[in-house]
Amino acid sequence: TAGRFGLKYTNEKGEDETPVMVHRAILGSYERFMVMLIEHFGGAFPVWLSPVQVKLISVGEKHIEFTKKLSQEFKDENIRTDIDISDETVGNKIRKAAGEKAPYVLVVGDKEMEGNKLSIRDRGAKDTREVSKKDFIKEIKNA
Repeated sequence: TAGRFGLKYTNEKGEDETPVMVHRAILGSYERFMVMLIEHFGGAFPVWLSPVQVKLISVGEKHIEFTKKLSQEFKDENIRTDIDISDETVGNKIRKAAGEKAPYVLVVGDKEMEGNKLSIRDRGAKDTREVSKKDFIKEIKNA
């Protein structure tokens, strides 16, 4: 490529020479790699790669503190979470979470606050499943 640009330098004998160019494009390589990953997975990354592994949704105002606490417990286990505590219907929150392509959506309501089971919706699934917090953490870490 140095020849195409007409690059020259004078060597120790006073002669013009074309330099050898070594090109490293670390940043460009990463960008191309990320584009390839996004395209391949359609944004629905595997659990281990997903920027948000668990999306937590509070049902109502009285569930917000518990949702935040649960999110922090997951973060303490190195699980990447995001919470939606907005004043919208649960259905709207679930639709938004599905569009974000988080591998797991966890709806936090009275049942989750009072019991030891979590209501998990796997990405692409219509129905939820109930899992203990300990088993769910283990599942994510093994994914």
